[in-house]
Amino acid sequence: MKKSSLVPLLFIVFSFFLSACVSVARHKTHNSKFPGYEQDSTVMEIERVMMNAAVMQREGKVQPVRDLCDRALTLLIKNKDKIEAAEYERLHSDAAFLRIKVSHERDSILRTVESDLFPLVWNSRVEKWINYFTGRGRESFTRMLERSAYYTGSIIEALEEKNMPLDLIALPIIESGYNPFATSRVGAVGLWQFMEATGKQMGLRIDDWVDERRDPHKSTSAALKMLSQLHERFGSWELDLAAYNHGPAAVARRVRQWETNDYWELFLPRETEEFVPKIMAAIFIIREPELFGFEPLSSNPYRYREFRVTDALDLRQVAEWTASDIKEIQSLNPELKQICTPPGKEYSLKIPETGYKMFSTHYFASEEKYLTSKEIERRVRKVIYHRVSSGDTLWSISRRYNVSISNLKSWNNLRTDLIRPRQQIKIYRRGG
Repeated sequence: MKKSSLVPLLFIVFSFFLSACVSVARHKTHNSKFPGYEQDSTVMEIERVMMNAAVMQREGKVQPVRDLCDRALTLLIKNKDKIEAAEYERLHSDAAFLRIKVSHERDSILRTVESDLFPLVWNSRVEKWINYFTGRGRESFTRMLERSAYYTGSIIEALEEKNMPLDLIALPIIESGYNPFATSRVGAVGLWQFMEATGKQMGLRIDDWVDERRDPHKSTSAALKMLSQLHERFGSWELDLAAYNHGPAAVARRVRQWETNDYWELFLPRETEEFVPKIMAAIFIIREPELFGFEPLSSNPYRYREFRVTDALDLRQVAEWTASDIKEIQSLNPELKQICTPPGKEYSLKIPETGYKMFSTHYFASEEKYLTSKEIERRVRKVIYHRVSSGDTLWSISRRYNVSISNLKSWNNLRTDLIRPRQQIKIYRRGG
């Protein structure tokens, strides 16, 4: 090859080499300032730590796993501003989940979460619900914890007074999400989800005007009374809670049938089989909320004073006289089924603390503060039941009781017009 042809070739090779060097340098410089670069490198470092933790877990090395999870959590917290919210939540949940899990599986002596209710078990049934509450159900579980702040203070006081396990505060999380207005598909009502017959058996008032299953204080007293009775009978909080959910007679029958008092060995209906694992999962989380990325439990009870009224007082009038909202008055008095207090009886009405003085002034100055008997009769709804006979249709029933077909379907959760003989149709009628 001639020298003259070699020069251009060397120039091309040298130029290519030089451009490659510049490209590499530019790539390094560019990445250090590129949005997301710091996040990527931090996330990669955390994931590497978690991979090492997973290896240690498979080898049964509990303390090294906990140390690595703590390191991952520390890195996360230090770099929170650099990591996208969804990615941060995912990594935080993974690290917290593994840290708790490794401390509780295989009967580890390094347990980090203890309960005064029962020994916390880590198995696939509990793990499933921890995964759900900290993952897909996180938003819903967060709302439950926020609502609990209104009620847990008084419930804990009641539990302490009766010397009962404080972790029973997890029960309303699973039963109602701490919503006093909650009603299940089978008709259970309130924070503690009492059926009507059981509520009355436990001393709760349930009529056209008041449903004390929705009263946080009275329903709590009834629930603790029932739980105490169940504990005297079964002596195991796992079985007590199963009986609370499924009924004591049914659980006693299962215990006899399977010849065991071990909840985990009993064959139970699916809802009851999941009930205790859900409660355990909730206890794991509320015992270490920050570890799972939740705010610590707080107590923020409603501030109110009680005022004795002697007849039917419209709650909208109460809201006006306290300069508050009707929803606030109903939240303070969730047991009231109508938008008024019960007629002809004394009733202890809860008034917002800030509006109590204003309410008193208006109340004593008003000559016509209570509803008339005609208005009361118009408001109350009487419930009757029609037993379907052969040949009955919704149209014929609606004509007989002077109600609309749409109301009949709504009151009885009917999706179609089809009804069957001996079916009970609920009908609401105004007044006498």
